[in-house]
Amino acid sequence: MANKLENEYVKALAYCEQCGFYLDTKGFANKVLRDKHELVLLNNRMIEAINNEPKVKGYLSIKSDLFSEPTVSLDINLNSPKQAISFYKDLGYQWTNKGTPTIGIKQIKKDRKKHPILDLAIKLSECEKRMSSYGDNIFDIVNQYPDGRLRSNFVQIINTGRMSSRGESDTDSFSGVNLQS
Repeated sequence: MANKLENEYVKALAYCEQCGFYLDTKGFANKVLRDKHELVLLNNRMIEAINNEPKVKGYLSIKSDLFSEPTVSLDINLNSPKQAISFYKDLGYQWTNKGTPTIGIKQIKKDRKKHPILDLAIKLSECEKRMSSYGDNIFDIVNQYPDGRLRSNFVQIINTGRMSSRGESDTDSFSGVNLQS
């Protein structure tokens, strides 16, 4: 019985891998626009929060020229562990792993309620992750195929039996998407 079920599952999985998934491109384009808008808002809120925090105000830069209004931007990449560790230390937060300074969303999430910048950092990181994984790049993948469907490569994790998906195939120039939720 289990063998028959597994064989049927393989057929369905092969179909999904070969034929892809329908993607409502208009709906997805609207989702990408909403995410872009959210990213701008979160970035502006982060700039405002840092500007109001004297301990880390130095991480902002002001750029101007003769022809336009000055713009304020973050002068730090919070996705860079080296830069982020320094920033959070100046803010008054330092996380360690076996005595070594470390940084990551897991560490920040534990303290997110203690400072508004920490909560903003988490939201900003999550939005940036959505945009880099499931933003405009999805259209590049979908447009590779004449049927405009979304494809992925599925693999079984041998020691657990769980399935995962990834964007690249080992055997050809297939370019798909890592289907995670």
